[in-house]
Amino acid sequence: MRVQISPQVQKLRYQLGERGNELRRALESLKSNPIPDWVRKVEGYEARYEFFMAGYWVIYEIQQDRGETVIVVSAMEETI
Repeated sequence: MRVQISPQVQKLRYQLGERGNELRRALESLKSNPIPDWVRKVEGYEARYEFFMAGYWVIYEIQQDRGETVIVVSAMEETI
């Protein structure tokens, strides 16, 4: 299993610096448990989930690529 992170999310992660450590650990943990109890399913999508952490909503999908499970982190939005 692997995690694929969009360029937009990568940029925001690095901009967070130390504040983003919790978020980085959470994304890494998805490799061993892609649907932990602290995420919620996005209605209307088969395998899309979201979670709130460090002031951001993170959206990801679970996909299959040639028999491998891929966690695709597509968006990260700051709340105001």
